[in-house]
Amino acid sequence: MNPGHRRRLASTYQHMDDLLRKAEAILAGDESHAPFGQVILDTEPWQRATLQEQAARVRSLLKATLDRFGIEMPVPCIPASRSAYILLMGVEIDLQELGGRRLEAYGPMPLEEARGLAAAHEETLGVLKEMRAFLVQTLGSGDPEGRPAPPAPAPGEHLQDGRDA
Repeated sequence: MNPGHRRRLASTYQHMDDLLRKAEAILAGDESHAPFGQVILDTEPWQRATLQEQAARVRSLLKATLDRFGIEMPVPCIPASRSAYILLMGVEIDLQELGGRRLEAYGPMPLEEARGLAAAHEETLGVLKEMRAFLVQTLGSGDPEGRPAPPAPAPGEHLQDGRDA
């Protein structure tokens, strides 16, 4: 097996594991309190437990295959706090990109509605910034060696005045 084969197997198995985690999260009802959830929890605890056991079995088989061919998976190196921080930045960017000219492309919006939307977005951005600050203050830099984190760019920094360039 050449290095290309090994990389392809490792990356595909890693993707398969990610899909299994997402399926397990859906079945566990992780979406049940989300206002934008897309699924209806229709499984019983015993069904979820059985499916989790089967997912664990699939992972075990995948790992055994990698071991059989001497393919090592990289050791996790991304701290969860840093990953969450970056995802929160993405949420902030999405929210900021709804301002300015983005919605104008769909036609004019009544001034009162535009002000209400801007206020709601500002309040939401405030909470998101609090979440990121909380991660930095309480969880540290996320660096496994304890080095301070470099200052992160503000979300939407690529936008001018919070509007599209």
